[in-house]
Amino acid sequence: DRPVTLVAGTRYASGRVGTVAARQLDAALAWRQGQVVFDDVPLSEALAYVARRHDRTLTATTAAAAEHVGGRFSIDDLDEFLDTLGAAIGVETVRQPDGTLLVRKTGER
Repeated sequence: DRPVTLVAGTRYASGRVGTVAARQLDAALAWRQGQVVFDDVPLSEALAYVARRHDRTLTATTAAAAEHVGGRFSIDDLDEFLDTLGAAIGVETVRQPDGTLLVRKTGER
């Protein structure tokens, strides 16, 4: 094993050194500004990430979970995140009797 020196714009993974695109670096460091970046990820994945950060249970219907999400969001403001999703991909959030938040397509029952 030999030491590997990394310089700005490089990364080390699985024994290989490679370059990091500015977009990837921006997304990876967004947490430093209290933000998260999603790049065309399924809504179910985005909700799971946000739920862990807020210690909340967020679920989605099958139709809503299949939607894809992209953008930069404040990780601290759950309501703003959910409102933005509503405007961007046509979903609504419904509070369930047990406190769980259910995300579904607007008008879906």
